[in-house]
Amino acid sequence: PVAGDTVVLKADGTQVATAVLSSADITAGHIDLVTSTLATGTRSLTATITDAANNTSTASTALPITIDTTAPALASATVNGTSLVLTYTEAGVGLLNTTPATSDFAVNKNGGTGNVSVTGVAVDTTNKTVTLTLGTAITNADSVTVSYTPGANKTQDIAGNLALALTAQPVTNTSSDTTAPAVPTVDLLAASDTGTSSIDDKT
Repeated sequence: PVAGDTVVLKADGTQVATAVLSSADITAGHIDLVTSTLATGTRSLTATITDAANNTSTASTALPITIDTTAPALASATVNGTSLVLTYTEAGVGLLNTTPATSDFAVNKNGGTGNVSVTGVAVDTTNKTVTLTLGTAITNADSVTVSYTPGANKTQDIAGNLALALTAQPVTNTSSDTTAPAVPTVDLLAASDTGTSSIDDKT
């Protein structure tokens, strides 16, 4: 190619960008193109070059790309003991491995405000989860909510779509019942407590 040649970029066979090569492009060995809006999903990009004599090159090898404009959506929030798991659905290519700060989250139980500390955050890009480690274990009798305010390291997918903030999101509590029954008392029925007294447990 030489300066003055025309580059045409196509997505799935439809032209989405074109430009005339400059001498600077030739020196750089490439040209930057801005496409029209591409539809969500997998697209196949190819390029051709046409010279001043209207000769057009063979199309380039296709470059497959994925267009993802859908933000991760919260699918569920569950807690068991000291582990609170936020599970996301992600229609695109997966979560980005950025870990939000513990201060981005507020976990409350039984109607309190910030009464359960968050001591750790872990992101699992494969299972699309954000797991909070809690400073206080949740019992099966507790009602729990979680709030998330995006900070510097935001929960997002690989395409950069940000997960929404959460405000007092109810959390499903799957914690085991670890509370023992009350201490029982043993006594002799009055009808069985014969003798001079029916309450002295002497019969």
